[in-house]
Amino acid sequence: MTRKERKYFWLQFTAAIVASVTAAGYGSILSWTSPALPFLETKKSNLHLSKDQISWIAPLLPIGLMIGNFLNPLYVDRIGRKWTLLVFAIPQIISWLFILLTKNYIVIYIARILGGIGYGSGICAVTIYLSEIGNRKTRGTFIAFVKFSTSVGILFTMVLGAALPYFYMNLGHLIVPILFVLTFFFLPDSSYFLEINNQEEQMKLNLFKLEEADEEKAKLNGNYIATEVPLCKEDSALKEDLNPKKVSVKLKESSFWKLFSLSGNLRALAIIFLLNAHDGLSGHISLRYFTQEMLTHEGSFLQADKAAVGLAIVKLLASVIATQVIERMQRRTLFFSSGIVASLADAMVGIFFYLEESKINVSSINFFPFLGLIIYEFAVTVGTSNLFYVYLGEFFSHDVKGMAVTYGKIIHMIFGFLSALFYQILHDSVCPSVIFFIFSICGAVITCITVLITPETRGKSLKDIQLLLQKKPFF
Repeated sequence: MTRKERKYFWLQFTAAIVASVTAAGYGSILSWTSPALPFLETKKSNLHLSKDQISWIAPLLPIGLMIGNFLNPLYVDRIGRKWTLLVFAIPQIISWLFILLTKNYIVIYIARILGGIGYGSGICAVTIYLSEIGNRKTRGTFIAFVKFSTSVGILFTMVLGAALPYFYMNLGHLIVPILFVLTFFFLPDSSYFLEINNQEEQMKLNLFKLEEADEEKAKLNGNYIATEVPLCKEDSALKEDLNPKKVSVKLKESSFWKLFSLSGNLRALAIIFLLNAHDGLSGHISLRYFTQEMLTHEGSFLQADKAAVGLAIVKLLASVIATQVIERMQRRTLFFSSGIVASLADAMVGIFFYLEESKINVSSINFFPFLGLIIYEFAVTVGTSNLFYVYLGEFFSHDVKGMAVTYGKIIHMIFGFLSALFYQILHDSVCPSVIFFIFSICGAVITCITVLITPETRGKSLKDIQLLLQKKPFF
């Protein structure tokens, strides 16, 4: 490796690591409710919130995240990936300041929405940024940094919640986006943004280059659709999609039209929807918001806050393993195996609570809920949840990726809002065993459907992946 290549390599990884700090903050704000809500329910809190007031703190974050997801396309292709990340760090900082200083629950509501806006747009932008700075060999690893960094943020929250008072926990969260702004400001934007604006002079100074120069050259000449998705015999419907008699030229050139009219993109969107459905309906989102509550049961061998830290450590280790596994294992095999293991883990927890509800002595297996959730978290972190970010980076061409990532995150936030809301409803109305059996069944069904319609993408170029998505699925 030459000196220039080493410099490029380290700049690439430095940019990926620093950009991923946004994902760490995203993980922190997602899991903040786990240690915060139990404290806010105690007499030590100076807010004195009612149960109804507390019940809205978790669902308000997904609302803010959805707003941030909607705002992301307005900025990410205009001011660039880098400046989008920096601009939306501002509401992140304001959000933590509000939470740190407020003595009013309304301000907490506003802070949760503001934080959602900042991290909602930020997580979209960082997913695009990481997918563009990597080449065919490193793209999957870089995108896996999103999941890894999210896990770091979750562990950070759990450790602070267990070790520090409420005020200092929030102060620690405030420091993260400030450090991000101070470091990421000096790093370059992704090469794609520079290329699409013909900034040739800046491109000389930017070491990030796209792996497929012929695709980018064709895109700059206005022939992007024909190059990125060649019109082939197997997909005659693609010509029909681009028939100028149906829509105006201006509409056909829009990202929205390309994303929702081409058959390959529609199939990719369906897969992304199913991945989000798995995250929401198998219990992953609920576990993220209510970790301590799920780990609290009579006779538990660990205190809930310590168990939450242990779960976060496992999640972080799984994220590290995911960065190594993602380019060594077939994507479909990884998704299927991790999805089935997660479903079995949910069933394991459900069986424990069913035995407990049946008045059977379960003192000898009181570790089952913790062990089951450990297995579940490990499986989804390595596989199903991690592949959500990988597929967002691989399925879509550069000109629609911003819109596609926004779609994926909006669907994710919708499931997040519904999961946070309905988990609390189910928790108050049915037995814990019923909740986990529902998680198990939903996870298994969605896993099987997703594997049937998802093509194998490991080691494939963006052009090859587009062609695979155009082919008919397995049923």
